[in-house]
Amino acid sequence: MAKILVVDDDPTILELIKVTLKVKGHTVYTANEARLGLNIMLKEQPDIAIIDYLMPDRDGLSLLKDIRSIPEFKNTPVIMLTASGIPDVVSKAIQYGVTDFVVKPFKVLNLIKRVEQNLS
Repeated sequence: MAKILVVDDDPTILELIKVTLKVKGHTVYTANEARLGLNIMLKEQPDIAIIDYLMPDRDGLSLLKDIRSIPEFKNTPVIMLTASGIPDVVSKAIQYGVTDFVVKPFKVLNLIKRVEQNLS
């Protein structure tokens, strides 16, 4: 099974994703802010990351840009959670190398399916 990092400032969403992924047998690391997420990324080397776009310390685009600037994470799948499909955010995320998007609100099982598709 995979090692997965989830970065979201909403504790309910964080816990829901974490519990569902653990039930599927994955190892899950969580962070409630971008800075902590990047530290966990460096330490744990997850197979995939799920990051929220809107967070209080930094937005998901800057976290994505930081992740992609690290050579060992150039090809690590990154799914961005976003409350809207704002064209500017989408185009910048694509420019920075996002793998996939999931728009909030989402069905957690659909997110898990997207995670597993991006791991294959």
